[in-house]
Amino acid sequence: KNVFDTLVGTILDIEGKTKDTIKARLDLERMGIRRGLWMNRDSDKARRDLAFFSLKPNDKKEFLKFVSSVKFPDGYASNIARCLRHDIVQVLCKFEMIFPPTFFTSMMHVMVHLPQEALLAGPVNYRWMYPIERLLGELKKSVRNRAKPEGSIIEAWVQYESLTFCGMYLKDVETAFNRPQRNNDGGMRKEKLSVFAQSARPFGDPGRGESFSTNDMEVAHWFVLNNCDEIMAYLDEHEEMMKREHPSHLVAQKQRELFPQWFLESVNKLKSSNSPTYSDELYNLAFGPIRAELFSGCYINGVKFLGAARDDKLCMQNSGVHVPGGGESTNIDFY
Repeated sequence: KNVFDTLVGTILDIEGKTKDTIKARLDLERMGIRRGLWMNRDSDKARRDLAFFSLKPNDKKEFLKFVSSVKFPDGYASNIARCLRHDIVQVLCKFEMIFPPTFFTSMMHVMVHLPQEALLAGPVNYRWMYPIERLLGELKKSVRNRAKPEGSIIEAWVQYESLTFCGMYLKDVETAFNRPQRNNDGGMRKEKLSVFAQSARPFGDPGRGESFSTNDMEVAHWFVLNNCDEIMAYLDEHEEMMKREHPSHLVAQKQRELFPQWFLESVNKLKSSNSPTYSDELYNLAFGPIRAELFSGCYINGVKFLGAARDDKLCMQNSGVHVPGGGESTNIDFY
């Protein structure tokens, strides 16, 4: 963050953030180096002209427009240190040829050492002093009797440990031990059919259902039926019927066209005969898709997805589904 603030503040010439100040220009002039960055003196006045590495107003707009359009997936942070640490020495050397010496604060040179230090010693959060400082701050807040601060801290700590211990056994109360994850999808549902047992939890104000064409509804219905493991016996039975009634090259096409109606009739027969294999879920599956409520997003498998209309207003990208597709000779990814 500090390096980013210094770099962006300098190239955008932000007052209070830039390292290309009047004092920096006077230092260059006093040292007799970087003549192109000296103060421009006109009679008895001196002014600081825009440096060659600073962006002009139009360039600033284009730069900020690009930065505002950058989006990363929710929960993802781009770790540029993996690539940067290999070239950081060369990058700093090139920076020294462009920016004034005041640009190179202690944080700039720390970038050379931090990646290697992290590789050798592990994550810094296990080694720095901030957790201890935060703990001491919390202990100081628990002091009620300033004449005996140690006793107040001990009493508060005993209460904290007691509540923490009891929290491990409170199943119906949300504690630090049973708190749901950030993108809680509600877990797997207990329906008998796998197509109805998906772990998904919609959110947002429900609106009117989306209208699809008849062809799209038929395609979606066939996709669900063809991927439901519990009705594979019905699919196999209907396929055998199609093989007896139609040529081999038309079997797949005829099954796709005729199976949904045949399956619905078969389920209705099971319902009328009170068959033990009949269930409401089986009937709902055979009945086909109906108009459903439209939500702005949903949680599924621990991931949050948003609609494109809502996603356009955020700085994170949470919309879009990627499906790897396989063919006979090529693999095509679908979005």
